[in-house]
Amino acid sequence: MKINEILAENITKDYFNAKVKTEVIFDTILTPVIGEILTVIGRENKKLKINGEMKLLAKEFPMLKLNEENEKNNYRNCNADYLMCDNNTVYFVELKTTQKSINKFQMKNYLNYLANCENKRFADVSGRAFIDLLNHVSKTGYPHNDQGKKEKDDLKQLFEVIINYPKNDGKIPEGWEEDNTHAARAISYLKKEKATSSKKYIFTAGQMLDNMKDDKWWNCKQIKLLYLLHSEKQISKYLQKGIIFVTFREIVERAYAVSEEMEKKGLKNYWEWIVKILIQCGLV
Repeated sequence: MKINEILAENITKDYFNAKVKTEVIFDTILTPVIGEILTVIGRENKKLKINGEMKLLAKEFPMLKLNEENEKNNYRNCNADYLMCDNNTVYFVELKTTQKSINKFQMKNYLNYLANCENKRFADVSGRAFIDLLNHVSKTGYPHNDQGKKEKDDLKQLFEVIINYPKNDGKIPEGWEEDNTHAARAISYLKKEKATSSKKYIFTAGQMLDNMKDDKWWNCKQIKLLYLLHSEKQISKYLQKGIIFVTFREIVERAYAVSEEMEKKGLKNYWEWIVKILIQCGLV
């Protein structure tokens, strides 16, 4: 058997295994094509009001929750599966591969969070909170030297770039290369330091920095929630709340249009492989 056939067979089996978190698996295989999928769906389905190309900015983006006193962040958060944008909106995208994984309390938290973001720049709410988290990680994440003094990470500069970004009128500070290398540098650092836990937010920072040259998303005042999910059962009451729902059935029904977009990226065969898995798992 070819490796893609082996993977497809085992992903399908895992989907029907109650103890396997299949959303993690589907998250991984959808990541290379999520932008193209939602771009085409938005173009074909005008009701979704997706405006232009959907672009992946980062994964597992942290949304900080306020503490009980509502005074400051306590660094306990929930993470959006994907942080994406089109021409005028930032999206928190949630991936749900089973009906049971749609949590009404999570959805309520999202709606409350977005209500606090209404008519505010992403940079001033979600972006500012993320910068605050980076500051926290930066201050607490330094190793100690032999004399017990704290030493700065090799990637202290990475923190400084995104922390100082709002002060630089949307420009990468002078002396920084403008090619997309920040996420790669973050990975190199994490490998070298064997860093785990909150330190991995420097990779999220790297992903965001690699998309900073187009800063419209950073400063936009429109933030929406999009669910990519198994079916529309039990979600009708949320349709009036401004949440966008895209089902796997709709994706597969428009598979040919998506395939044409994938062919431009050299991902047509990969896309056909994903469609096969979606059908085998009964997600359509």
